[in-house]
Amino acid sequence: KRPLIYEMKNPETIENLLSYAGGFSGDAFKTSIRVIRKSGREHQIFNVEDTDFGKFILTDGDKISVDSVLDRFENRIEIKGAVYRAGLYALGDHLTSLKQLIEKSEGIRGDAFTNRAVLYREKPNRTQEVIAVDLNGLLEGKVADIPLCKNDVFYIPSIFDLKEDYSVNIWGAVGIPGTYKYADNLTIEDLIVQAGGLKESASTVKIDIARRIKNPTSTAVGTLLSENYTLTLKDGLIVDGKKDFTLQPFDEVFVRNSPDYQIQRTVGIQGEVLFEGQFVLSKKGERLSDLIQKAGGLTPEAYVSGARLIRKMNNDERLRVETLLKLTKQSGRDSVDVNRLDIGDTYYVGIELNKALKNPGSDYDIVLREGDVLNVPEYSGTVKISGAVMYPNTVVYAKNAKLNHYIGQGGGFADRAKKRRAFIVYMNGTVARSKTFNKANAAPGCEIIVPVKPTRKGVGLAEIMGIASSTTSMAALVTSILNNTK
Repeated sequence: KRPLIYEMKNPETIENLLSYAGGFSGDAFKTSIRVIRKSGREHQIFNVEDTDFGKFILTDGDKISVDSVLDRFENRIEIKGAVYRAGLYALGDHLTSLKQLIEKSEGIRGDAFTNRAVLYREKPNRTQEVIAVDLNGLLEGKVADIPLCKNDVFYIPSIFDLKEDYSVNIWGAVGIPGTYKYADNLTIEDLIVQAGGLKESASTVKIDIARRIKNPTSTAVGTLLSENYTLTLKDGLIVDGKKDFTLQPFDEVFVRNSPDYQIQRTVGIQGEVLFEGQFVLSKKGERLSDLIQKAGGLTPEAYVSGARLIRKMNNDERLRVETLLKLTKQSGRDSVDVNRLDIGDTYYVGIELNKALKNPGSDYDIVLREGDVLNVPEYSGTVKISGAVMYPNTVVYAKNAKLNHYIGQGGGFADRAKKRRAFIVYMNGTVARSKTFNKANAAPGCEIIVPVKPTRKGVGLAEIMGIASSTTSMAALVTSILNNTK
């Protein structure tokens, strides 16, 4: 218990040393102790039996080691599987056979597979063998009882261990769609109750069931992939002539949404209208002019040409933008600036509200969808100049003035300005660009943007020398080819 270096008197024995060290620990092999002694020329080993502990005299420098017990059992047997008290048991006078072991474990459970059990036995060379047991015959006394040996493991399988875990799936308009455990006589109604009941959007006239094709005796490939059923529910009962319909393992149940179920879809309007706020779409296909009418019309201060529509990005649009972003990153080309790709939740839709109000139902009168917000601003008599100009500025709008006029208001072009790439962003979200400044006209509230040329990296001496060397080598090669062809 206290392994240390001890100072001994002469003569003292192993028994004295054990008392100093607190005795053996719980896992000690107490029958024999090993002593290693220096003889003056070599080492000697002594195996001292427990009867000689009080006789063996220790000398200076002796090393005593106590082994632990072997990690084996003298009388262990085990029973596993479909019994009430599975576990380890002691092989002895009152437990020597399989039948006694089953009785000791309080018998087999109701789910036990009694046609065949397995006894695992350790052979003398420590390999294992398997002995098949007719459990029915053993319990009924029709076959002889089998004597047990140490380290025997007896396994009685359960019927549930010999088959798949049966389950059914339910999807669609139910409270908790997912996978549920199968039970005999399980009906559609029972499964719907387990799944939290039907949602308000559920259709009771179309519940689809897809069933696996099972034919274990088949010798050919079939073309049928599943058996399909469609049921109708009314007051919790099946009313389509299949009142006794029960589910089978691995059935897939689909509760469809009612085609005439609609949730409220809202759009917003803000700015120069009589009634700002959220409005609910009454029907499919409502347009900008309908929304203006619901909001009570425009105020006298409304700048109709500057109205813009903010639209929430749906899943398809977001997927397209993300796909474009991935392709752009993979291509490595600089034709599309990745940093300009906006994958936010909203984007602007360029509209012409004045034309939409003059021609209701036309292509200008855009069809609204859920989440749209129409902004009708006040008149803004300014023009903003930004980008590669000497002094980005906001100036007063001048009717019929050319773009050069506004560029001049910003101090003129900067050194690295892309003059032919200048463009105008109007308040309504539309963009105009022209290679010449005579074709694109500014409007109140717009922004003139002049892009900046990228910084060009100069060619160093090393690059120039490399190009010259490559050119010289190519010229020499061409000369050699021409000389050889003469």
